[in-house]
Amino acid sequence: MAIFKIISSIFLDFHIITS
Repeated sequence: MAIFKIISSIFLDFHIITS
């Protein structure tokens, strides 16, 4: 699922930025 991968990537990126 490409959509799931994109969402995961964005969520991970957001988590790193907020840390």
